[in-house]
Amino acid sequence: MARIGLFGGTFNPVHNGHLVLAQEAMQQAALDELLFIPNATPSHKRSAELLPATLRVELLQLAIAGVPGFSIDEQEVRRGGVSYSIDTLRAVAKERPQDEFLFLIGTDSLAELHRWKDAGELLQRTSFLVHPRTGFTGPWPVLDLFSGAHVQFMLGTVVDISSTMVRERFARGQSLRGYVPESVEDRLKRG
Repeated sequence: MARIGLFGGTFNPVHNGHLVLAQEAMQQAALDELLFIPNATPSHKRSAELLPATLRVELLQLAIAGVPGFSIDEQEVRRGGVSYSIDTLRAVAKERPQDEFLFLIGTDSLAELHRWKDAGELLQRTSFLVHPRTGFTGPWPVLDLFSGAHVQFMLGTVVDISSTMVRERFARGQSLRGYVPESVEDRLKRG
């Protein structure tokens, strides 16, 4: 049985904060593999600034090239429409019934987890690795509403980079050095 981390998001675009969190999750939870799962349309936000899904996947491929244990699962992009974590979990669990899955989320998402589609089923079927996000220190209603929820808080520093910050810097023509891998910045510059 392998321990597989599931890291879903818009990755609009992927940045170094995502990559640091993924590495910390691999180490702290002793994961065998971490799947980056870019969504087609996020259920919790609408953005006129959403990069095309094919470009977001390409940028992820560039960012994780050569990193052992990192891979991309494109099922949400292929499925299209709004993405829900429970649908993704059902699909990967069906493909890999022998494996254990752990969702990587931030404290901002943990604060809203009780509102996710089929939250009860999701919490029964998987564990959550929770990384700190600036400004989100609780309360965590999900822990009160769903007894037996498996939530592990990760240790580590808050990486204060957001995709919005990266897009704004790029729009102003500022360097993205330190914010995204060089290969990602080069691809964004090519348009």
